[in-house]
Amino acid sequence: MLGITCAVDWPGTMSFLKDLIVAVAVIATATVAWKGLNRWKLEQAGKVGFDVARQLARATYRVRNTFNEARSPFVSAGEFPEGYNPMEKTDDKETKAWTHVLNKRFTPLREAALELQAVGLEAEVLWGDEVKTKISEITKCVTLLRFGMQEYVERIAIGKEERAERKSGYSKYADMVFCSTDDPTDVENELTERLKKALGEMQELLKTHLTKFAT
Repeated sequence: MLGITCAVDWPGTMSFLKDLIVAVAVIATATVAWKGLNRWKLEQAGKVGFDVARQLARATYRVRNTFNEARSPFVSAGEFPEGYNPMEKTDDKETKAWTHVLNKRFTPLREAALELQAVGLEAEVLWGDEVKTKISEITKCVTLLRFGMQEYVERIAIGKEERAERKSGYSKYADMVFCSTDDPTDVENELTERLKKALGEMQELLKTHLTKFAT
């Protein structure tokens, strides 16, 4: 009977096992690093999204507040130009005075609308056309108010007699210059209702994104 002797290469086997353990460790380390990188990317994306949503909310509320301030029914004496005397009214003086008042009121609203549009560009990249549409509707309300202010001043400029004859020919928005967006009883003011609707839709969109990023 022949005897068979097998010689085991222990140094070679140990070297192989050592290399295998190192390879497994490298793969495990790479897997952990990859998962960590993905988690970091998600966290960063969440931070960016939340920050944009927060900025958009702030810009939206700034538009709402300056819109209300621009339409305030109360006009203080300090809003009129220096030297204006309400006891010495002429159509020309009244035109210049109200142009001064309404331009001064509209300036903060215009700046707020520009900020909203600027922040909106970042939000559009993240969320698509939905946010663009909602911002567009808000800025349309700003444009309509500006048009109404111009119509209001023109009514004064043409004089009392012609004003009585041409009143029906003016834009309905001229009658919406002095109102409050927050007045719950003002349900017949089309511009007020349009802005409320636009702001409400924006608030719902912001609530969705702020809640998502916060969690």
